Amino acid sequence: MKILFCGKDSFTYHRTRVLIEGLKKHTAAECVVLPVTARDKTNAGKLAARSAEADFVIVPAFRHRDVAWVKRHSRAPVVFDPLISTYLTRVIDYRQYYKAPTKFISDFVTLRRADYLISDTGEMKKFYTKYFGVAAQRIGVVQDGYITEEFFPTENPKTDAQFHVGFYGSFVPLQGADVIARAAYLLRNEDIVFEIIGAGATYRSFLKFIRKHNLNNVVLHGWLRHDQLPDAIARLDLCLGIFGRSGKADRVVPNKLFHYAAKKKCIITRTSPALQEVFTPGHDVIAIDPDPGVLAETIMALKDNAALREAVAAAAYKTISEGYSEVKIAEALLDFLSNVDAGR
Repeated sequence: MKILFCGKDSFTYHRTRVLIEGLKKHTAAECVVLPVTARDKTNAGKLAARSAEADFVIVPAFRHRDVAWVKRHSRAPVVFDPLISTYLTRVIDYRQYYKAPTKFISDFVTLRRADYLISDTGEMKKFYTKYFGVAAQRIGVVQDGYITEEFFPTENPKTDAQFHVGFYGSFVPLQGADVIARAAYLLRNEDIVFEIIGAGATYRSFLKFIRKHNLNNVVLHGWLRHDQLPDAIARLDLCLGIFGRSGKADRVVPNKLFHYAAKKKCIITRTSPALQEVFTPGHDVIAIDPDPGVLAETIMALKDNAALREAVAAAAYKTISEGYSEVKIAEALLDFLSNVDAGR
């Protein structure tokens, strides 16, 4: 099967790279990337020529604005990988309710314009079907996964005796950084260090809380390059996922969980229906309600139980390495495309 990726994109976002790398390694696929700098006549001609030789054209994550243009000029069926709903993100997660009409219409038109969609969770598939009327058979579920050469188990190189709890993220509301900050406050007198990587929308309020309470147990690293993340995760004793309370947080399994698990780390994250599509709470992940007190208690319990941490970490690595490598993710995509191709 020949698949062409096309969009006004750098094709460097993790989700997109997993799909492309997995397809390139898969013996049953040929993957070609066509980046465009402008949606103009010249690039339309290139897309038409390249797509005539392809079985499918995929518009990568976040490129909602490219779908109509690609659909107009593609000679092959168009598959869109939205990764997010702009309505769910801006209206539900960020609570920008005044944007509800425009964001809903934008998603409604874009998601229905593509021939097919791929969704990162079954919960998001249900959302696209229920709210935007996209037929379930037009949507394939393809989880995020990870790239095996980048994330794999290594020894913890830390040299101190403190217990290191870590989080990385872009501080979007669904990540619930406020829950982490308040848990750090509750554990301020314990021998625990919170390693925080990243910045973003809620970072200012997070930082304000840390400074207000003079929390010396929180270390702020800011942004790290993607290639620095594996070593940063290796230094952690325990990893934190997401703790947001919105409907979006119910429907996602974020990249970081795949990365933590691939590094063979014990993970605490909020319980959700989407989480259980990949992990089994109590076996390969610790799932809790998004509450600072519960998080603080769980961190303390795991700090004092190295055997449990190691068992959960080992089970998480087994789950992820056996089912969610880039090649496995490519297989899930190819299975979906093969089925829809047979039905056309």
